[in-house]
Amino acid sequence: MSRRPVTTFVAGLVTAVCVASFTSAADAAKATVKKAPNAAVPVKKTVTTLPPTRNPNNDLVGWDSLDEAEWPKALDAVRAQSINSAVRVHQSANALSPAITMNKGTSAFGAIAFLALGRSDDFIRVLLPLRPNGSIGWVRASDVTLDRMPYRVIINESVNTLTVEGQDGVVLSTKVALGTNNTPTPTGLFYVKEIVPQANPNGGLGPIALGLSGLSEELRTYSGGFGRVAIHGTNAPGKIGTDVSHGCVRIDNPTILRLAKLLPLGTPVEIISDAFSVVPESARRTSGWSQPSPALTTPTSVLTAPTSSVTAATITTIASTTTTPAGPAVVSVGVTVPSTAVPG
Repeated sequence: MSRRPVTTFVAGLVTAVCVASFTSAADAAKATVKKAPNAAVPVKKTVTTLPPTRNPNNDLVGWDSLDEAEWPKALDAVRAQSINSAVRVHQSANALSPAITMNKGTSAFGAIAFLALGRSDDFIRVLLPLRPNGSIGWVRASDVTLDRMPYRVIINESVNTLTVEGQDGVVLSTKVALGTNNTPTPTGLFYVKEIVPQANPNGGLGPIALGLSGLSEELRTYSGGFGRVAIHGTNAPGKIGTDVSHGCVRIDNPTILRLAKLLPLGTPVEIISDAFSVVPESARRTSGWSQPSPALTTPTSVLTAPTSSVTAATITTIASTTTTPAGPAVVSVGVTVPSTAVPG
């Protein structure tokens, strides 16, 4: 009897066992791979670099400036107000990248407001609160809201008067104190940039200051600030009607309280004199707004509700809750400076 078939059978059995073992190991490895968690993939963070905040004391170089014929006609002024706490400003509507960033700072009722002068596609042309006075920049339309201003302010240096005009004509007209010959109040087109209550309503700035977009052309610095011009109250009402200030516009306290309630941020302020010939409204160019034009703003104040009364006591209460322990502040572009820095 031959033993060969037995040998063959055993060899085949060993082969089958080896193949089965190999296959089981491979399947187990695959199963292990499937159950293992995915390897962590490093995510590269996207870093957005904003241009630096502009110091108002450093002049813009090579930027467009406002032409006198571009001053808005009566009640045709438009405000562009930022929807965020910072806004990027381009040197032109064709510039791909912004040149500077502006922050609202810590001004009471603060917002970044501009006087808007027209539109080009996705950009709004705005008057900047920077040196030199009259500098023009561009902001993206998606970064701001637009509305027309219900009032304009005209300050006539030749007769020391301030007049507010509305839809129905003159709202109020009063005497003011202006800058001296050495520290004159600058002439030109400006706008209400900020509204800042004062902790001491009986102090030199009165109960409140309306900071303008314009800066003194003689005092590049003042008491630690940048020499921003403001319309504010006074503790020396007997000097109203004369030229005694460092460039600011002084007005009696009851009237400044009324203005603070009446005028929204962005209200245009024209400061004129006999030596500064303003193009008459009939010769002013039509603003470059696409139709329909921005609607007339409905709020009468950013300080209180339209039905509220504004008193010195109210201002004091507001100031105590919105100022720092160091005292009230008037905010320049992204920088907080003491109220004494206003050349009052």
